Amino acid sequence: MSQPGLIAAALVVMGCGLVLTPSPPGGASAAAQPPSSQPRRLAVARVLSAAGSFASRLATGTEYRPLPAEADIHSTDRLVAFPGASLVSKNGRIALAFPGDLFGDAPAPIYDTVCVLHPAEEVDLDVTLESGRLVVGNTAAEGAATCRLRFWNQTWTIALETPETRLLLDLSSRWPAGTRFQPRKMNRPGSATPVATALLVVLKGQATVDVGGVALALTAPPGPAELRWDSLHDPPRVARKLEQLPPWADPQRPLTPPARALAETFDRFRQLFAREPDQALTRFATAKELLPRLVALHVAQALDVLEHLEQTLNAPATKDEWDLCVTLLRHWIARQPNHDQFLYDFLLTRQQYAPAEGRIFLQLLLGFSEDDLRQTETYQVLLDYLTHEKATLRNLAAWHLLRLLPEAQRFPYKPAGSREDALRVRDQWKQLLPPPSLPSPGKER
Repeated sequence: MSQPGLIAAALVVMGCGLVLTPSPPGGASAAAQPPSSQPRRLAVARVLSAAGSFASRLATGTEYRPLPAEADIHSTDRLVAFPGASLVSKNGRIALAFPGDLFGDAPAPIYDTVCVLHPAEEVDLDVTLESGRLVVGNTAAEGAATCRLRFWNQTWTIALETPETRLLLDLSSRWPAGTRFQPRKMNRPGSATPVATALLVVLKGQATVDVGGVALALTAPPGPAELRWDSLHDPPRVARKLEQLPPWADPQRPLTPPARALAETFDRFRQLFAREPDQALTRFATAKELLPRLVALHVAQALDVLEHLEQTLNAPATKDEWDLCVTLLRHWIARQPNHDQFLYDFLLTRQQYAPAEGRIFLQLLLGFSEDDLRQTETYQVLLDYLTHEKATLRNLAAWHLLRLLPEAQRFPYKPAGSREDALRVRDQWKQLLPPPSLPSPGKER
């Protein structure tokens, strides 16, 4: 939204277990489609980790189920990997580990890990990473092992040259600030898409990465250990040298107390999910303690349980849940290029939003450009939304205002409060913005 004056015009399951809303149109990205035009569902890997560390869904299904320990993993199935999950290729030469980001210090935010495996042709393992973090390891007794790694519109072939060679890949995506939401029927050629970023780091040993026909030799630090990619630029042609592993990538660093608590809570969810898959999310979402409820939000986002996210945004019990819910919704709509449209359709068909309300919801998730934030009307529109009948829209508007106007913290906003509560806060916040004075555009988290 770079044109001045346009922002105002643009804005004029708790009981369902893990039976999900319909799959987003098109499923995973084009890169996730198997090489063959006729997808084959074959056993291509085996679970190494404990029961419930993976949730699996058929490519055309709507229900996630826990995978037992030692279970076969099939091509075309969509996998959600909880922190600590791991698998090994059918031939035993490649292992994938999914550590998550328990510390919360990844260079780009990691909120989930979602992948699809394919029949391995001329490689030991073929995997599409939709989002998140994975560690690829050579588990062969001797020699090199090869992994075909797909993400976004990329296909990289990686030779892990020696046994115990390991590398890490992070993949995240976001919508450019100020992107203007358009319902599918209004889309025009050249419409904006999310921007994806990938970061590959060799943790141990040596690897050769084929990027678009160019072979890049990498080695663990100290050495050329890192490749960076984003969807706005050409693929990398030179590896970046690292003197040592960055702390966020070091697999040996000890867990901090918050990271340990998060790991233990995810493990409790895994155990319950393995035993009672239809009750696990509900049990955690209604827990008395905060951390299980936050984990439930992460799980709901990863498993596409949009009902729980929308219901939480409607009346969050705490500010932590409010903030995380908005953050996860912003992540979800950027995870695949069509997710914004799917959320819009969900709001209209499942949650009975009016089309205008659905457009406002999506636009508030997409956020604002620096040009927007220099316009008085942007702030006025956000203040006006504090009196909207839809609590979700009030809470999205307040979420932005608290980041753009830090002094608004002096007048506490109640995300689970009434419309009258929001009206009182609006009158107080409005005094912080005397026309025509505007704050300097603040960076939103």
